[in-house]
Amino acid sequence: MSNEDYLRWLEERIEKLKKKIEEYYGKIRLYEAVVDRYREYIEENEAQTIQDLKKRVSPDSEKLKELLDEISSSIPSYDPERDLEKACSLLYDSISERIMSVPSIDVNFWMDKDEMLEKGFADYEDKAILLCSAFRGLGADARVLICSMEDGSDRPLVLLALPSKYVLLDPNRKHDFHQYTGARQEILSRYEHEGKKISKVVYEFNDIEYKED
Repeated sequence: MSNEDYLRWLEERIEKLKKKIEEYYGKIRLYEAVVDRYREYIEENEAQTIQDLKKRVSPDSEKLKELLDEISSSIPSYDPERDLEKACSLLYDSISERIMSVPSIDVNFWMDKDEMLEKGFADYEDKAILLCSAFRGLGADARVLICSMEDGSDRPLVLLALPSKYVLLDPNRKHDFHQYTGARQEILSRYEHEGKKISKVVYEFNDIEYKED
């Protein structure tokens, strides 16, 4: 292929991509109009009590159960007690990579676990709930922490309690599984996102309890 032919082909590809982007943008604007029209109805039906929030942390999903089976079967002679940390590490990597993190939309809306695993995306809090649910499905002691950062934003994290240590995990910004490992307060003080540290834990929950600061 000559340089001229290549440039012509490249220009055609760019034009096609621009049209696709315009189509996607148009669809997004249409979805925004639909959401705005039915905002009150959606928020009324998506409102969550504390008990509802706790119930969301549960491995009550066929696709999540399949993922748990996939993880446990990947560890030779899997032993739930001996291999719990390894399985949690593999789960963290899998969910971090399989599920794209997207910012929350300006409407109260929750995705269930089958939707997240099927569609491959979730907002930050839903993804944290999914990871915590996966850990709970392995029998691990885990909870979602909603943290207020220094800039006033909220950051959902997952705190995993293992024998003699805690592991703090950010499902929406993949890092080494053991990066934040140690005593609870020590790892909370070390965690930072885009140069901002945690000001306080606003509330935390799993399927058993809910706590507010």
